[in-house]
Amino acid sequence: MISERIKQLRKDRNITQSVLANHIGVSTSIIGMYETNARKPSYEALLKIANYFNVATDYLMGNDLYDANSAEEKIREIGMDYIDLALKFKEKNISAKDVEKILEIMEDLKK
Repeated sequence: MISERIKQLRKDRNITQSVLANHIGVSTSIIGMYETNARKPSYEALLKIANYFNVATDYLMGNDLYDANSAEEKIREIGMDYIDLALKFKEKNISAKDVEKILEIMEDLKK
């Protein structure tokens, strides 16, 4: 999945392997190996690639939820009321797991 994501991001932004390689400090052939899945990027290289393309490392590893480029779209979809609620959860240090647990309890109470 990492190989596909790197290649797609690079092509979507019309960036050569050489340009990406120079930015993250590896050879062009290393980028080619990343894109053909012949070699996996190190943690440091993965971070540099994610920062270069403004995406989360989770997105590079296949999790669409963390695509930084679609974050604005997701914000528009959920609306300001939910964003305000999310900010309140964050302010009170309520984690996503805590929210899931609260929702489970609420569902149980409905039964």
